[in-house]
Amino acid sequence: MLNLIVFIIFLGLIAFFSASEIAIVSQGKIIKFYKKKNKKLKMLEALLEKPEIILGTILVGVNVSTILTSSIATPWFVKIFGKGGILISTFIITSFIVVFGEIIPKNIARKYSLEIAFKSLTFLTILSKFLYPVVYIFTKMSKPFLWLIGTKDEEEKAFITKEGLKHMIEMMYKEDSIMETEKKMVLNVFDFREVQVKDIMTPRIEITAIPSKTSLKEALKVIAKEGHSRIPIYKDTLDTIIGIVHIKDILHNWNRREKITVDDISRKPFFIPEFKHIESLLQEFRTKKVHLGIVIDEYGIVSGVVTIEDIVEEIFGEIRDEFEQEKEEYKRLPDGSIWLKGTMTIEDINEIFDLKLPINGFETISGLIMDFLGKVPEEGESLIYKDLVIIASKVEENRISEVIIKKKGAN
Repeated sequence: MLNLIVFIIFLGLIAFFSASEIAIVSQGKIIKFYKKKNKKLKMLEALLEKPEIILGTILVGVNVSTILTSSIATPWFVKIFGKGGILISTFIITSFIVVFGEIIPKNIARKYSLEIAFKSLTFLTILSKFLYPVVYIFTKMSKPFLWLIGTKDEEEKAFITKEGLKHMIEMMYKEDSIMETEKKMVLNVFDFREVQVKDIMTPRIEITAIPSKTSLKEALKVIAKEGHSRIPIYKDTLDTIIGIVHIKDILHNWNRREKITVDDISRKPFFIPEFKHIESLLQEFRTKKVHLGIVIDEYGIVSGVVTIEDIVEEIFGEIRDEFEQEKEEYKRLPDGSIWLKGTMTIEDINEIFDLKLPINGFETISGLIMDFLGKVPEEGESLIYKDLVIIASKVEENRISEVIIKKKGAN
C-alpha cells in the first residue's frame, strides 16, 4: 500500500514538472507586456532571466521522478509475472507516464499557463536554488556539444495557444493589470481571423436602399433620415443592386439635381460572399478603396450589407459619431422582463442576461421564435421555453421587430 502511494506521488511529480515546463516557458515572450507587475509576476520574470537554470531544474525533476516511479513499480510486475514482468512493467509504466505525466498535464498547462506558472513558482524557485550546482554543471557540459551542432544561445521560443492567451488576458483583467475595454479589444483581435462577413453584416431586412431613377433630392432626404453616407440603388427588387450613391457625389452634382437621377452618379457595387472572412475583406476594402459591400449568399441572393466601420467595430467596439443616434437593442423593464430587438443574436442575449437559449440553425431571437412556432407569429403570440415566456411583441411585414422575454408565471 505504501509503495502504491509513493508511486502515485512520483507520477504526480512528473505531471507537475511537465505542466510547469509548458506553463513557465510560455510566459517568456509575453511577460514584458504586463503593465502592472505584482509579486508573482516579478518572481516569474526573475526566474525567466536564466531559462537554462529553470529548465534544467525541471528536467532533473522529471528524470529523477521517472526513474523512481519505474524502480518502485518494476518489482511488483516481476513478483507477479516473473522474468517477463520487466518487459510488461516497461510497457505499462511508460504508457502511464506518457498519458498521465506528459500529455494530459501539458495540454492543461497550455490552456491555463499563467495560473499554473503562478502555482508552481514557489516550489520551483526553492528547488532551483537547491539543485543549482548540479544544474549549472550539466548546463556547462552541454554547451560545447550545442556549439558543435551550430545551436546558439537564443531565447527559448514560447509555445502559446490562443486559449492560453485568452486565459492570461482574463487573469490580467481580474488582477487590474488591464482595463475592461483593453481586455475586450485584445480578445476581439484573437477571434478576428475566424469572423465571417455574415457575423457582422447588417441583415437584409435592415438595409436602407433606394430604387433606380430616384431624384437627388429624395436620395438626400433618405441619407439625412437614416444617417448613412452611402446607400445602395436597386432595380425592381433588392436582389438587383445596380449601384451605390455617395452623399459627396450628390452634393457635388447638386446644381444638376433637376436634370439627373442617382443612376447617373452611382458607383459600381462591390459584392461579397457572406462566408468571406473579415480579415481578407478588410484588405480588399483597402485595396479597392471602397467602404461598403453588398453581401450575397451562395445563390446570389442579397443577404445584407457590410461596411469598413463594421469591421473596425468588431475590434474596437461600437463607434458612434456626433450625428448618430443611439438605437437600443435591449433593456430590462420595470417588471423584470426583458425587451429586445428581434434582430438581436441569441449569443448576445445569453451572454448579457445569463440565459441558456438554444442555437440550432438560427442566430437571432426572431429566428428562434419562428423555428419553434413553425411560422411567422401574430403580434402578441408567444412560446414557452423551460421557465421563460418569449413573446413576439411587435410584428411588421412578416418580421418580428420586437420581443419580450419574461419568467413563466410573472405578470
